[in-house]
Amino acid sequence: MSFEILFIVYFVYGLAFFSMGLIIVLEASRTPSLEQKHLLQPLAVFGLLHGIHEWLEIFTLQNEHLHGNLPVWITWFRLIVLALSFIALWFYGWQSFQVARKHFSPFTFFGLITLPPYLLLILADILYAVYQGNISSLQATEGLIRYLLAVPGAAIASLGLQACANRANADAHRPLNT
Repeated sequence: MSFEILFIVYFVYGLAFFSMGLIIVLEASRTPSLEQKHLLQPLAVFGLLHGIHEWLEIFTLQNEHLHGNLPVWITWFRLIVLALSFIALWFYGWQSFQVARKHFSPFTFFGLITLPPYLLLILADILYAVYQGNISSLQATEGLIRYLLAVPGAAIASLGLQACANRANADAHRPLNT
């Protein structure tokens, strides 16, 4: 893919996440429910940080395109921002679970059962690649962040959202007591 297209994709992607984070911050401040405010805060942090990460990715791509020489700390800083964004996503998913733990579906249990073997398989794969000398420590760190934080974080957030949707559905359909 050409540099120009990647630049536009990362810019729009970053803008979407950053905007999502800002909108959630504004909505969380308007909601009367303290539970909703606490639930939405990590999701807002995820959006803001992930948007910043995408823009840092643009900076890195631009540097490569212009054959610049970025200090290594900038790449590590980008990875730290990426990791923090996915940790915030984990917190959001965990809090969603806590809010709606009585409303799990079979889909939720399937996700909870398959997640630990996935984590172990990815960890073993990346550690084996490092042991074999196939990838650098920077590549290993990025792989660990993306496959041990991002994918499970998204899965946990999805499962938490599903449980919250089940809870909202159950609350909306309660019979009226007269």
